[in-house]
Amino acid sequence: MIRALLLLAPIALAGCASDRYAERQRAHDETKLARLLGDRVPGEPQSCLDSRMTNGSEPVGSQTILYFQGSTVYRNDLIGQCSGLRSDDIPVITSHSGRLCRGDMIRTVSRGAPNVTTGGCALGDFVPYRER
Repeated sequence: MIRALLLLAPIALAGCASDRYAERQRAHDETKLARLLGDRVPGEPQSCLDSRMTNGSEPVGSQTILYFQGSTVYRNDLIGQCSGLRSDDIPVITSHSGRLCRGDMIRTVSRGAPNVTTGGCALGDFVPYRER
């Protein structure tokens, strides 16, 4: 019985460590999101965004991508999680319209091995955040 408890203790401690890591990561993501959105105010969600009009994007964690268009920031909360967004992997978006739309698929590929897919998800709605 004691032997079994001694064997299970490291597993329990590893679970606690991963919970603390996840909590720190969530706090980091929330801070980054607040910094990038600033005091902008959210507007009505849109299903598509003209990708030619954006001047960059920034992943925040594994579930959100911000797209920048002038002073407006579009927040996209992904459908599912793209774990590769958290690392230095490359997001590849499949779009058939020249626009980014809800449901367009994202896959992340490794920088070191471009043929290795590290994650996949779909775009959600685009919520514009505009300055007050």
